[in-house]
This record gives sequence, C-alpha cells and structure tokens, in this order.
Amino acid sequence: MTAVLLFATVIVPIVLGVVELIKRSTSETLNKNFIPLIAFAVGIFIGFAGQIMKYTLDSLDGDFGKFLLLEDELVQLLIPKNLINLHLDEGDIVEIIKINETYKITLLQGETDDATEKVSSLLEKLRNNK
Repeated sequence: MTAVLLFATVIVPIVLGVVELIKRSTSETLNKNFIPLIAFAVGIFIGFAGQIMKYTLDSLDGDFGKFLLLEDELVQLLIPKNLINLHLDEGDIVEIIKINETYKITLLQGETDDATEKVSSLLEKLRNNK
C-alpha cells in the first residue's frame, strides 16, 4: 500500500502539469467537459509507462532468472525460468512489464550491445594502463 501511495504522490504533479499544458495549448478548441477524460487518459498512460522497468540479467540459476534493476542493482527481480519466454544471456538488458502473474520480457539488443562495447572499452583501457 505504501508503494501505491508513493507512486501516486509522484505521478499526480506530472499528470496535472501535462493536463494544464494541454488545456493552455488548446484552450480555444477544447471543450471543458473533456478535461477529466483527458486527465484520466494521461494518468493511465503515465502510470503504465512507469511500470516498464529495465533490468540486466544477472544469472540463470536453478529454477529462476535473477534480474537487477538497471538504475539500482541492489533491487532484484526473480522470475521463474518457465515464465521467461525468450533466450537470454547473462548481461542482457531487458524491459520487463508485469501483467497479472506473468511477465512480458523484451530484449533491448541495442542497449545490450552499447553496454557490452562500453565494458570492453573500459577493460581495454585498464589493460593498456598496466
């Protein structure tokens, strides 16, 4: 419940700001009766976007895949292997959306390649400094 309240506290000012921007930019053409509907739609869109999280696959051990939140690797997500619907390698960056009791996992190949290249470059710099 605390997480829901915290999320609502963060999302409300954003929704209000976006709705106010829409109101001011379309003040002459927008019927005022549609403002609550627009606010609802913006809230749903931003709320859904907030549920999409990027993770790095840390390991596939036992019956679970262990994913680390990209922004904070102390946050872990364990997903049963039978719910992982694609082939992944350790270090892959993925986007995960939880839908009911399942997960929609999308491999972010471009971001994975960029991260791999960055790590390789750093390792090469370390080797050259010896």
